[in-house]
Amino acid sequence: MCQSTLLEVEDKVSRSRLLLSFLSMVFIAAAEITAAQNPAAVRKPATKVPAAVYVETQITSWTSGFGKWVAARPAVVQAHEASGSGPYMLRTPFLDYFAANGDSLYSGSTLSTNVDFVRDLPKSAEAKPGNSNKAPEPTLADYLDMLPELQPYKAAILARKRPVALAICSYQKPECVQQNQALQEFKRRAPSLKIQVIEVKLLNTSSQ
Repeated sequence: MCQSTLLEVEDKVSRSRLLLSFLSMVFIAAAEITAAQNPAAVRKPATKVPAAVYVETQITSWTSGFGKWVAARPAVVQAHEASGSGPYMLRTPFLDYFAANGDSLYSGSTLSTNVDFVRDLPKSAEAKPGNSNKAPEPTLADYLDMLPELQPYKAAILARKRPVALAICSYQKPECVQQNQALQEFKRRAPSLKIQVIEVKLLNTSSQ
């Protein structure tokens, strides 16, 4: 092979390496931008779960996740409406309490009822043979799937098989503040009762 041919080959190899290097930089930059825009997408599963899990999420994230759950279960929606509960509506302050097997025992969006329920735990849960609305509700696993911020905790929480109190509030309403106060008081008792607490704060798109 003549010298000119060798130079041409070396030049092509050099250009290929530069192109690969450039493309690698582009892919790395794109991944970093995606991670910055959606950090929940790259979160690793949690191996340990605190007694009280606290996350923040956009209101649109909750409504989108719940909307997908409803859209995938037309029979459940029909049963809910037939029970006299009316159509599914998302209201705050929201409180759900799950048995150790993940089934919903209580689901409410009425301030006084929610506050009384939290303050009387675990007796209030023992008095509920089933969901207070007598209508199909999302299970604990369903809720953990709805919000990306909770998904890293899903496996660990379900593996513990403990009752779970899930509270969702915007904290912009006076009602949410009152429910939050009751929840903070309960969080001090929850570890000794072996009850998992999950607290979700809803944010408006403009409030970061």
